[in-house]
Amino acid sequence: MSKYLDLYNEVVERLSKEPELQQYKFLKSTEVFKLKTNDGWYEITVLKYFEESWKMVSVGSLEVTTDFLCICTIALRKFNLAMKWFEPFVQMEKREYQQLTNLNVCPEQLGLDRNYYFSLDKSNFETEYRRLHHCISMLVKTVMTEYHSITQYYEKKVKPILQTPPDPNGRGIVWVFEYMFLSRLIDPINYEKIKSIFCNHIQSLKRNREPNYENYEHLIQEIIEALEREADIARKKLN
Repeated sequence: MSKYLDLYNEVVERLSKEPELQQYKFLKSTEVFKLKTNDGWYEITVLKYFEESWKMVSVGSLEVTTDFLCICTIALRKFNLAMKWFEPFVQMEKREYQQLTNLNVCPEQLGLDRNYYFSLDKSNFETEYRRLHHCISMLVKTVMTEYHSITQYYEKKVKPILQTPPDPNGRGIVWVFEYMFLSRLIDPINYEKIKSIFCNHIQSLKRNREPNYENYEHLIQEIIEALEREADIARKKLN
C-alpha cells in the first residue's frame, strides 16, 4: 500500500507544478485541486483508487502482473450566488450543502477518459501521466472558459429549457429552484415561460412521488417567492 500512496503523491506533486494548476491549491482531504474566486470556485478532482491486478483485463499493451493506482478526474464549478439564497430551505446539513457545486465537466464530453491507471511498478508512468495531464489541461481550459461567469452558466444550462423541457421522469428538485432563480436573475424577460415549464415539471415529480419532491412539497410556494425576491435584489446589485 505504501507504493500506492507514494505513487499518488508523486503524481499530485508533479501536477501541482504544471502551468494550468499553479493557481490551484491541492486539498488532500478531498483529493481536489481548488481555485477560489470572488463568485465561488473551480475544482479538478484527482480521486485515487486501488485496483488489484486480477480486476484488470488489460491496460494498453501491458501484461497485467501488477496492481494499479487509478486516478479519476472531472472538473467542477460553484457559483455562490446561485446557491446561497436556498440555504434557509435546504433539507440536509448546511455544511454539506455548502460544499456542493453547480455543474461538472466530464472528460467524456471532451472525448477523453475519466480514469487513468498507473502501474505500481511504474512501467507506464510517463505514458499515463501525459494522458492524465492532457485531460486535466482540457478540463481546466473548458470549465474556466465556458463557465467563467454565471451568465454563461445560465446560457448553457438553463436557457435551453425553453426549447427542450426537462425529463418528466427525472430525479431531484433542488436544481429546479436553482434554475428558476438563474432565469429570474439573468433573463427576467423569459422568466415566466421558464417558471411555467418548471411548475409543470414539479407536478410531474409530484405524480411520480419523487422522494426529493416530497422533502420540499410543503415549502414550494415559499421557495418560489423567495427565489423571485432574492433574484431581483441580486440583479440590482449586479447592475
